[in-house]
Amino acid sequence: MKKLLPLLILTLFLTSCVAPRGKNRGVDQIAVSDVGQSDCVAGDCENGVGKLIFSSGASYGGRWKNGKYHGQGRYVDDSGVQSVGEWKDGLLNGHGTFTGNDSSSYVGEWKDGTRHGKGVLFENNGEIKSGSWVKGSLQQTRTVEEVSRFLKNKYPQFTGFDSVTSSQPGK
Repeated sequence: MKKLLPLLILTLFLTSCVAPRGKNRGVDQIAVSDVGQSDCVAGDCENGVGKLIFSSGASYGGRWKNGKYHGQGRYVDDSGVQSVGEWKDGLLNGHGTFTGNDSSSYVGEWKDGTRHGKGVLFENNGEIKSGSWVKGSLQQTRTVEEVSRFLKNKYPQFTGFDSVTSSQPGK
């Protein structure tokens, strides 16, 4: 029983560490789901191009398929967290950029809403992690230049990390 108590306390602590709405959220806390009222304020939010605004203040503007984010689009939540890129069935898939409201960001490939493929993570403390990601975890380190070349070749719309790195402290 004495061994179970610390495990129980640790479990309760870890489950309480979820970032609530309105608090700082970084690249590990992507939350692209809004519940409640929403209004399609422009275009076609079923099958086409349109902009949807949620009652929480979050919004999505871009391409839609069967009522889900699908194609190029931009999601901004109520705390300023942004996800821009290629979407499939409501999740980031392909190339995308995620910017947390704590100034952290990730630029690279996504699969089913998770970092997966080549990409660069710019943490809010100035640390940069680049390489190959599998299900959200960095598996193989690569230089920023190697990742940039890969992304430019695979995704012609990718223009580099200039806009991301210029906002980083000391850059």
